[in-house]
Amino acid sequence: MMRKPDRTAWWEQLPAGIRDQIDGYVLQDAMLAAIHVVVDAPHSPVDLESLAYRAGGVAGRIVAIEAIWDGDTVHDWFVRLLAITAEPAEEHVLATIYASTAKQYLVT
Repeated sequence: MMRKPDRTAWWEQLPAGIRDQIDGYVLQDAMLAAIHVVVDAPHSPVDLESLAYRAGGVAGRIVAIEAIWDGDTVHDWFVRLLAITAEPAEEHVLATIYASTAKQYLVT
């Protein structure tokens, strides 16, 4: 279990939109939904603040952002959001957004 200062620091690192969503679920006494958001937040951020933070950590100058459709038999359809850099010429995965996550954000 994390100590209170560590929990506070972790909470403050989350984007405001994610914190608001978690707070909303907690206030509705929907703890499993809140936990689901916490688990998904580090893996598939879809809010602008999180994506910008991840892009800011990419080494090199970003020259493009690409969204690539992909799919498999385990996860169904998903989109890989990539930051493309010039020097070094590389692709950096910013997020993998699964269809279920996209549907959740389109419905709300």
